[in-house]
Amino acid sequence: MRVTAAGFLTGRVKGGSARESVVDVEGVLMLPESIRRRLDSIRNLLRQGKRINGLFRLMLSPLLWEQAYAEIAPNRGALTRGVNDNTLDGFSLERVHSLILRVSTGTYRFTPVRRVYIPKPDGKKLRPLGVPTADDKLVQGVVKLLLEAIYEPVFSPRSHGFRRNRSCHTALSVIQDTWNGVKWLVDVDVVGFLDPASYCPLVHEWTWKRPG
Repeated sequence: MRVTAAGFLTGRVKGGSARESVVDVEGVLMLPESIRRRLDSIRNLLRQGKRINGLFRLMLSPLLWEQAYAEIAPNRGALTRGVNDNTLDGFSLERVHSLILRVSTGTYRFTPVRRVYIPKPDGKKLRPLGVPTADDKLVQGVVKLLLEAIYEPVFSPRSHGFRRNRSCHTALSVIQDTWNGVKWLVDVDVVGFLDPASYCPLVHEWTWKRPG
């Protein structure tokens, strides 16, 4: 066993397992199997109406960081640079441990995103896109895994947007299998909904009027 820079003890699990065991900063042993069981148990806890605890401790597991990397790396823009040269190139456990150390000690700071504009399908307008650094993508990816474990079980089955294994294609499949026809079909597109001029006044008004 060895002590990593992030305060973890790592080594082969007794019995010859190739996966690393993890002893977190509180000295509690968490094997990869126990981490997976903990994530799986969140669904049952939600059904029982119980409070979900220990999420930050789960963030300290290199297993989740490896999974976040595995989901981000195949994306077309995975190696696209943000405001600096920090990309997913050269991913390693040492890098993961460095990120975990900064997250666990509260010293991690997100980097500003690089704003780029990409053409919309009609070719007439540009869509603003923020490109974060690779480290920021990894931190967000780990948080996303935890949030999915919490909220996926309680999302409406009719919701298909921006969810794992769901898309406009799955929505169309449901429509094809269940709809018998409609009298009206409304297609709504709120123009510039996320533009600064659209939502900043609303945020300002809420901040000004909120109690306390």
